[in-house]
Amino acid sequence: MWNNYYIGSYLSGAQSTNTTWIHGRMTQGFTPVVPAVASLIFYVSLLFVVVAFLVEFREEVSG
Repeated sequence: MWNNYYIGSYLSGAQSTNTTWIHGRMTQGFTPVVPAVASLIFYVSLLFVVVAFLVEFREEVSG
């Protein structure tokens, strides 16, 4: 996410991406919303990875 911050910031124009929103909130003043959103993104991504792993594992066992 952060490795593409400069590209996302440059190409987003007037729109706000997750990365630019988090960066803006961190520079303007740290609020509890920033870690909550970051945690939400992390845990949702982790959930997708675990589900993909379980689906792949079940296909190997049944096949």
